[in-house]
Amino acid sequence: MGVQPAFEHLYHEIEDLEHRVHDSMDKPQDHMAEDLHRQIIALQDDIESSRNPRDLENRMKQIQSLLDRARHTPDSYMSISDADRYWRIFEQLRLSLRKFPNY
Repeated sequence: MGVQPAFEHLYHEIEDLEHRVHDSMDKPQDHMAEDLHRQIIALQDDIESSRNPRDLENRMKQIQSLLDRARHTPDSYMSISDADRYWRIFEQLRLSLRKFPNY
């Protein structure tokens, strides 16, 4: 199954973020870190499956929720600054979805 042309750039950006986020994890075996990784993989699958942009936006909100917990939890699976940076990146991506077809 291929990615629709309108979503190709987003797919590759999420794919890159998956690796960057994983590399930034101080405790990748932490259950919240594993949840975050699963959600990012699920987002990639959603894009490949041509899900509605609103569904993609909801998945990104779930990812942001996990990152937000890391931003507010000392000694979390990721540093506060990394969690904040990724939260902001996903916020920009989430807002960009509103320009996609079928939003």
